[in-house]
Amino acid sequence: MLKNTTLRATLLILSAFFLAVCSERAEARVKSGANASKPNFCISPTFKGKWDNASREDIQKGLLRTTETGVDLVHYGFEWGHIETDKGQYDWSLPDLYMKTLRGHGVQSSVIITTDERKPEDINKKKLTDKDVIIRHADFVQRFVSRYKSNLLYLWIGNEVNLALDEIDVSAEDFGRFVLYMQKAAKDVSPNILVGTIVTFPYENEPEVTALIQAARGADLIGITFYPEFLAYKPTDAQKGFDRVEAFTKPFGMQYAIIETGWSTNALGSDEQDQDHYVRSVFSSLKKDQKPNRSFVCWWGLHDPSLTGWHKAFFFFMGNIKPWLESLGLLDNNGTPKLAWKTFQKEVRNLKK
Repeated sequence: MLKNTTLRATLLILSAFFLAVCSERAEARVKSGANASKPNFCISPTFKGKWDNASREDIQKGLLRTTETGVDLVHYGFEWGHIETDKGQYDWSLPDLYMKTLRGHGVQSSVIITTDERKPEDINKKKLTDKDVIIRHADFVQRFVSRYKSNLLYLWIGNEVNLALDEIDVSAEDFGRFVLYMQKAAKDVSPNILVGTIVTFPYENEPEVTALIQAARGADLIGITFYPEFLAYKPTDAQKGFDRVEAFTKPFGMQYAIIETGWSTNALGSDEQDQDHYVRSVFSSLKKDQKPNRSFVCWWGLHDPSLTGWHKAFFFFMGNIKPWLESLGLLDNNGTPKLAWKTFQKEVRNLKK
């Protein structure tokens, strides 16, 4: 929570203004169907080797393989402190690699900027609601958007934020105001960029999800990660699952994206045939039901990730989550295609016809 009452009051005034203006814009986009001209499907690449330590060579090869699927949009993310390492010190080499590789193949980008693991060194221990952090993050957002705006369609402030609120010690309301502040910063540089934040689908009673969406109602859109295996759906039930996401988001009156979905091949009783069925079911739903409030659906991921370090320890204690997460790719960790790989490519091509 903000200790500086003057800063809190200022942010409240600013966010109220942004909420009114941006809500009008969002309503206009829904009515005009502005998302129709943008890609309605994407993929989020995961790479060979270790999840949090892929080589630049494997990243570039993975990005090139992503373009083989035929998608026009790729979704990925960066930690703020990995790019702005300290005050005035920036390492743009990794985002440059992503952007240059994808732009060279006519593929646009949807990018997450996260702050929960690392901020710039000089402010790393300060809270997200600290005045210095807010100003610095807004400056970083503007630098990022200015550098990549020719290829950047979507910018997301935070990923699955409802899972990180306790860790970053920020309320849903304060984070919502933070998102709106960053949206204003991004649009000052690139007025047409679409800015939002990402939450998980509330598989159970999770009030933080609703609170975050309510707090960020002035954003351009909300991202939802949705994995139907956790609802005991069949792999042929994509339409049923997407209808459930639509029903959840509808009361908020916002554009939304299903920012992650997928099916494992080695957990929760699933196999490669189940993943293949889910791919077919997803694309069948996309072709039959173009929901006007849904911007796009994104598949996660390309390669099976190999968990290391804290990721491995964390997911180990979550039981079936580790083998589930490590088998979500369309390729295994070495790059060998699974059954659904060719189906996925074929369905992308058919969707674009």
